[in-house]
Amino acid sequence: MANTPFECLLENADLQIDVLYVDAQTEPNLDVPDHDVMFVAACASDDNARALSQIALLASGTDRRVLNRPEGVACTAREAAYRLLGGVTGISMAPTIRISRARVMELLPGGPGLSQVSKINYPLIIRPVGSHAGRALARVSDTPELMAYLNASEDKEYYLAPFVDYRSADGLFRKYRT
Repeated sequence: MANTPFECLLENADLQIDVLYVDAQTEPNLDVPDHDVMFVAACASDDNARALSQIALLASGTDRRVLNRPEGVACTAREAAYRLLGGVTGISMAPTIRISRARVMELLPGGPGLSQVSKINYPLIIRPVGSHAGRALARVSDTPELMAYLNASEDKEYYLAPFVDYRSADGLFRKYRT
């Protein structure tokens, strides 16, 4: 669930798709199959960083169009996307921060050296860094819920974002990407 399901995007297209799987150990001088267009289907994640570097090397060797260039994929990470697009007129998006478990604990009431309770604003959304498709995603309404979430998790880093109630008039939530 971490990469673009390009097969679904092109399932009824009248074209040939050759897939080249790349990881951190892929040789940079690998022969890339003959192609008209190269489409990079890897997402921004810590786990993909080295693979994206390898893909960038492979893509630099083609004289054909490259869609979703690996150098730009990092701009799609949760916190980077907000920095890039959060202030654009007409775009509504919650600010997302990447934060360590230790830092979350410091911000909680009673945390080390903390004298103000207002350091964390509720409700918020929390998820482990590297999770996708809603895995371990939670809406947290108060400090006891956040503590329960952290106590049930072994992850060391999280994404935090304010909860935004973006239900449509019919009461349903929809996620759009364009």
